[in-house]
Amino acid sequence: MKKVLIAIFGILAMAVAANAQTITKSQEYSAFNTIEIGDSFNVTFRPSATGAYSAEWTVDSMIEDFIEIYVKNKTLYVNLNEKDMNKNKEIKAYYKGKNAPKPVLNVVIKVPTFQKMVLSENAVVDAMGTNFENNDFTLEVAGSAKVNNLTVNAQKGKIVLEKNANVNMNINANDLEVEMENNAVLNLNQETKNLSIKAEDSANITLIGGSNVVTVNLKNAPKLNLSGSATTIDMTCQDRAETDASRFPVKDVTLKMKGNSKFTANVSANLSLEMDGATFTFSGNPAIKIVSLNKATVLTQQ
Repeated sequence: MKKVLIAIFGILAMAVAANAQTITKSQEYSAFNTIEIGDSFNVTFRPSATGAYSAEWTVDSMIEDFIEIYVKNKTLYVNLNEKDMNKNKEIKAYYKGKNAPKPVLNVVIKVPTFQKMVLSENAVVDAMGTNFENNDFTLEVAGSAKVNNLTVNAQKGKIVLEKNANVNMNINANDLEVEMENNAVLNLNQETKNLSIKAEDSANITLIGGSNVVTVNLKNAPKLNLSGSATTIDMTCQDRAETDASRFPVKDVTLKMKGNSKFTANVSANLSLEMDGATFTFSGNPAIKIVSLNKATVLTQQ
C-alpha cells in the first residue's frame, strides 16, 4: 500500500510539474516605513522614480494563491503561507520530494525611503547599490537571510544580526549601534561619529571607515577586524574574543581584557590597560597607564 501511495504522489507531482510556469503581478501601496521578509524570497530594491511605494513579484503560478504581499500599519509584509500551501498534497509532493525544485519567489520593491527592514529564514535582499536617506534606520536579520549592496545615510542607525545572517552594506550615520551573535557575518563600510559594537559567540565583523568615538564589547569568541581610523576606542573583551585594529590608527585606547582574548592596535596618544589572562599587541608611542595586569601579555611592534 505504501508503494502505491508513493507512486500516486509521484504521478501527481509530475502532473503539477507539467503545468508549472511563473506569473508576474504588481501592486502600488500606501506609504510604509518597515519591510518584513521571510521564507526564501529573493528581493531586489530599486529607486522609486515617482515617489510611490510598490512591489512586483514573479512566482510559480501553482503557489500564486499562497503569496502574501500586503501593507498593514505602515509595514510591508512579504510572506509565503506554507501552512496552507502544504495542505495541497500535489504541491507539497512537488516541492518536498527528492531533488525537488525550489519555488520561484522573486520580488522587486520600489520605495523612495524606509526606516526598518526585518529579514528571516532564507530571504535574500539585493539593494543594487540603492542609496536611502533616513533619519533613523534599523536592520534586523536572522536565520540564514542575506543582505547585499545596501547603502544608507541616517542620523541614527542600528544593525542587529543573529543565527547565520550575512550582511554586506554601507552606512553613514552620526550614531550607529551594531549587535551580533551566533554565527552572523557583517561586512560594513561606515562613516560615523559614535560607533557601538556588541558581539557574542562566533560572530565575525569586518569594518572599514572612520569614526570619532568607538565603544566595543566582545565575548565568547567573536572576531572583529577594523580598518580606517578613530579618535578613541573603549574596548572590553573576554572569552577568546579577537580584534585586529592594526590598520585602524587611534589616538586614545581604554582597554579591559580577560579570558584569553587578543587585541592588536595602533595607538598614538594614550593607552589604559586593565588585563587578566589576555594578550595585547600594539604599535605607536602612547603614554601608558596600567590599571592592572594579571597573567597578561603586552607586546610592542614597529
